[in-house]
Amino acid sequence: MKSAWEFFINSDLFHKIFGSGFGCFFLIPQKYVIFDGLRHSFGAHNNYLNALCETGLVGLVAFFAFFALSLRVLYKRKHPLSKSFFYATIAMLFSGLTQETFWVTVSFHNLWLIYMVLFALVLKMSYVQESK
Repeated sequence: MKSAWEFFINSDLFHKIFGSGFGCFFLIPQKYVIFDGLRHSFGAHNNYLNALCETGLVGLVAFFAFFALSLRVLYKRKHPLSKSFFYATIAMLFSGLTQETFWVTVSFHNLWLIYMVLFALVLKMSYVQESK
């Protein structure tokens, strides 16, 4: 995490705004990681630092905006499944402080798809329930 933060702080203005490219964290040289003799890592072990390094401030703001809007919509729904998904999303966002929930590992690659499908189903079910 320290190398990722130092990379962001020491990068030029373009990289601070737009990042190094989505999925390109492994190209960022790391001071504190030695993996297979190389000084590279596949992730920052933090969703927010990973997003900041790969997509810059623009991507991090978009990431926060997406989840802020999602949480707002879920919170306003009265359906119990919406409330459950609201709290599950908060838990997932907190877990992102110590791991790359949406990045790096193969097991997480499909999490975006699963999250969005579940989000759509929860919204649809709560909409149907509230419209009755």
